[in-house]
Amino acid sequence: MSPLILGAGSVISPGNWGRVINTYKVHHQSPLTVKELCFENVRLAHHPEKPSRFLSMFLFPSHPLAFNHLQANDPTCVVYEVELIDHEAAVFHGNIQVVNDYPDQSIPAIPFFMNKATQYWRGLTELTHTSEFLTYSAIRIIAAT
Repeated sequence: MSPLILGAGSVISPGNWGRVINTYKVHHQSPLTVKELCFENVRLAHHPEKPSRFLSMFLFPSHPLAFNHLQANDPTCVVYEVELIDHEAAVFHGNIQVVNDYPDQSIPAIPFFMNKATQYWRGLTELTHTSEFLTYSAIRIIAAT
């Protein structure tokens, strides 16, 4: 998914999510920033071999799953069929539902997100309606779907 209209053959490099987070100023910090830092902290401490969410490309395994995510989060985006450029790059299969969970206002955020991060980095072994993939590979656009 991308808010940009891209043509077949366009190449997208990984790491944009981390670039965006790294541009946040102090007054932009939010639960999203705290969450992503917790996820990265758990990854570095327990799963350093897995791709960082800050440096990765995020992919869905099918058009219906990407479209469902688009409708729930950013209906202005375009869904693309893509291919990995580096087939040797690490790929992690995670549960996006765990990432999208936020505590209510009465629950301390950091322990909540650290627990969610621990769940997330365990990964998934089968495709589900909440599957997402992370990879350090750049991707090539095949077509808009």
